[in-house]
Amino acid sequence: ALKIGFSTLEPQLDSFVFGRVVLVGDSAHPPVPYLGQGAQQGLEDAGTLALLLQHFCKKGSRGDGFSLESIASALTLYNSLRQPRTAEILNRGKL
Repeated sequence: ALKIGFSTLEPQLDSFVFGRVVLVGDSAHPPVPYLGQGAQQGLEDAGTLALLLQHFCKKGSRGDGFSLESIASALTLYNSLRQPRTAEILNRGKL
């Protein structure tokens, strides 16, 4: 690592959502390795996305179906929740 340096995503992405494509983990916000947050942020992304999809897209009285009608709402909220959180973590690595 000392010989090749670290690669960060500069500038940070304005959005993690592109249509129905969602970037999570290091593909959206690669941290420097000495923060120890790469896997953690990926898990937060996945958990947040799963909960939002469950809330916005479940269908049927038992919640056993899935509908894409409200996926845009879920993805918009995902992006607005995860952008500030990951930016805060990534900015800590610049200090």
